[in-house]
Amino acid sequence: MTRPALAMAAVLAAGAALGWWILDREAEDPRAPPRVGVTQVQPNPEVLTSRFVYDIVLHEPGQILDLLSRVEQLAGKAVVHEDDPGIALVLHGPEVGFFAKNNYGQYKDLVDRAGALDARGIIEIKVCETRMRALGYTAQDMPPFAELVPFGPDEVDRLQRRGYVLM
Repeated sequence: MTRPALAMAAVLAAGAALGWWILDREAEDPRAPPRVGVTQVQPNPEVLTSRFVYDIVLHEPGQILDLLSRVEQLAGKAVVHEDDPGIALVLHGPEVGFFAKNNYGQYKDLVDRAGALDARGIIEIKVCETRMRALGYTAQDMPPFAELVPFGPDEVDRLQRRGYVLM
């Protein structure tokens, strides 16, 4: 390793040590403000202990199916949070239409897989009501497992403030 690379590694290691000290100090004080914007390295990367929010920008059904397949792979490693799944998928584009009941025949695999993951408490699907209405759908057009949120980008921001990591 070159000298600049060694120096950079030393700086990163010192910064990581300082970061953990700061996090430990905040954990001791219950009055400390929430740790917004602090990135934590998970002690055991084989187990997912963070919560994640996916701001869906995938507009092809196959892309969303691939994402759900990846989520299924990770599900065995995830720590399911009580009453709060570890992964939120926020839909606020044309993909909202994939979940509409009148399109179920065409997107059955996608909707069934998302519903099964939701039922297992692995993910939660959040659908933007603004986009839903713009596409001509109502709440009755969405599957029962889909949680409606007023505005998708605001929901992504809200979840990040609650500590979810943006993916």
